[in-house]
Amino acid sequence: MDDSEKIWRNRFLELYRKARQTSVPRFTDFLALPEKSLLLDLIQSGEIMDNETVLFGGFEGAEREMAGFGLEKDWDCREEFPLDILKISPLSEKFSDDLGHRDFLGALMNLGIERSSLGDIIVSGHEAYLCAVSRLSEYISENLLTVKHTSVRCERLSGPVPGLCPVFEEKEIFLASERVDAVVARLTGDSRGRVTERFRKKEVFLNGRITENSSSPLHAGDILTIRGLGKFIYDGPIRTTKKDRLLVRLRQYV
Repeated sequence: MDDSEKIWRNRFLELYRKARQTSVPRFTDFLALPEKSLLLDLIQSGEIMDNETVLFGGFEGAEREMAGFGLEKDWDCREEFPLDILKISPLSEKFSDDLGHRDFLGALMNLGIERSSLGDIIVSGHEAYLCAVSRLSEYISENLLTVKHTSVRCERLSGPVPGLCPVFEEKEIFLASERVDAVVARLTGDSRGRVTERFRKKEVFLNGRITENSSSPLHAGDILTIRGLGKFIYDGPIRTTKKDRLLVRLRQYV
């Protein structure tokens, strides 16, 4: 465990203990996949109780999520999370640039905001929906005036946004097997050595957790994330060719 992992581990345990001692929920900012993986390991080991810990990122299926400690998992406690959903829209759609995820994220980072304060960004046409920590909602609304060369307005929405969910792009690929390393190799186009290096460097996540077992089989519904490439839902085989190769379908988050 490196120094960064030790810091996060201690941070999680500290928030969890304070929540239990004071009966007041404690929250992290938005977690990246390595931090989420570490938290899931602590839950699996029993150091943090699963039924007292909730992950939520503003909508179902969010990749970047906050952890809430001292919450009852069986209850709908989403309103307790200190996050807001902001809608970013062009002042004039007619004159708007063709904006993508990187454009919106770049504009937000240029405001001096740390990435951990921002959750997922869902782009829909010329608009985007942003999950952000509540303490920065007003600042973002007042200061996010342009994205790329497009003048925008930013407003905080009240309550959950119906239908807000990730957008996917379907992919179909041929595989010799459903091993996770075979899928990673096919998606990245990497050599066998580079694929092995990805696992060694903890760049591959399966269902939110770091996986170093490159021979693990994928199952329908598994979520595969490759750092630097993207996040995929594995839907499984469509058919087998005459040469016993598998045609499989995945959905990539866009």
